[in-house]
Amino acid sequence: MGNLSQENVMMQRPPFFQNSTLQSFLLRMTLPGMISAFFVLGCAACRQSGTTTTDGKQSMNSPKSNMYGVIPDSPPDLAKKPVSAQAESAGYQQIRESLFTPDACLFKQLDYCVRDPDFIDPLIKEVLDKYYDGVVPSQADKLTEVKNSVFAKYRNALYATDGLRRVEKLLEQRFQSPIKKEEGTTVSIDFGVLPGKLAVGARSSIGIAESSHLTDGEWSSAEIGQLFKKYHAEFPRAHALRLIIQLPSRIQSSEWIYHYSVADDRIIVVTGGSPSRGLATPTVLGRTFDPYIKGEKSLHSKNLIHVRLSEFKL
Repeated sequence: MGNLSQENVMMQRPPFFQNSTLQSFLLRMTLPGMISAFFVLGCAACRQSGTTTTDGKQSMNSPKSNMYGVIPDSPPDLAKKPVSAQAESAGYQQIRESLFTPDACLFKQLDYCVRDPDFIDPLIKEVLDKYYDGVVPSQADKLTEVKNSVFAKYRNALYATDGLRRVEKLLEQRFQSPIKKEEGTTVSIDFGVLPGKLAVGARSSIGIAESSHLTDGEWSSAEIGQLFKKYHAEFPRAHALRLIIQLPSRIQSSEWIYHYSVADDRIIVVTGGSPSRGLATPTVLGRTFDPYIKGEKSLHSKNLIHVRLSEFKL
């Protein structure tokens, strides 16, 4: 084959060796020197692309790289980024508080909002786990979505057996702590919804299936008589007493007002069916409620007479 000319040798050398200064330096070096130079150049390349640890893992202080160059850092996933404990707690409380509205609670009254954590928290957790990896979102629009989803679950849960039983306890508590209001010489005592066992009727209406406070579907006459006697003694200067109760049925809910006027000495019952007419005891009471307490007389609507409300001092 013969010896290759120096020019041919230069043409066949890779580009790395075509630098004249580097070429002359390497040609004069001994084999051990060339090996050392190789490692020096290799380390320089390492510093440019990031160092590696002895176990082959890249240092956290260096940019990630592979055979194609430096790998840019991925942007953080904001949807899964946990918010601070304080922000999460505030957002969680917002979700809970959003349930305590008349539209969310049975009978559209705040007194009957179930607030038990063991009832509400599983509903919130279910929504957060399903859509937000268990984390309360910090974005306002996402938080609103969570509130709406929990609201729907809360309403459904109230109509379930456990929800109804919890509301029944609230009915009894409210009944035992009536709201008293004095308006001039008239005293009104509002007992809220009559306590009893609740049942779901047509179109998701709620009614009282049974109650110890009911007689023939109406508020017990003996109980009404006892309450009139109690509050007449508590407010001796009142000219009139009003006992207000709500009797929900699976067909409709209505407010019943039992009105006793000292001047008229009769009990008038107003049910909201007519703004100008009501029901009244056939005769005066004789300033005593005992016949109703003993069961000798009844305030059931079938035992009352229709009257014009304008005829009484209500």
